[in-house]
Amino acid sequence: MSNARAHPGCASEPVWSGHLPRVPRPYVAVLALISALVFAATAWAAVTYFGPGHRMAGGATASTAGYAPRAYNKVWRPIGELFRLSYGGTALSNATANPFVDTRDARYAKAFCSNLESHVVDPVTCQTG
Repeated sequence: MSNARAHPGCASEPVWSGHLPRVPRPYVAVLALISALVFAATAWAAVTYFGPGHRMAGGATASTAGYAPRAYNKVWRPIGELFRLSYGGTALSNATANPFVDTRDARYAKAFCSNLESHVVDPVTCQTG
């Protein structure tokens, strides 16, 4: 048996004080603000994928170019024109509300907006966010 004792800070016996290094408060505040802005911008950014104010042919469907998290799908068109909104799965149709909004969210999907009429509808704007 050895009577030798390890010294604090020696590689054989690390010393842990229980404290993390302090980061100056302004840096923490700036980092938190940037994180919040980036999150908000990506989560709530509205994407207009048809229009604004374009003519949509009868039976036509518009969709987003790619997949992303979706909080809503919305269409503006004249009242009385039957449109369907979907994320590729279950669809909702409506002819009386303007704008017509589908507030179901989708984790990762394309958004679709369809003119169910047999004639051109003008003007039409489809948006998701």
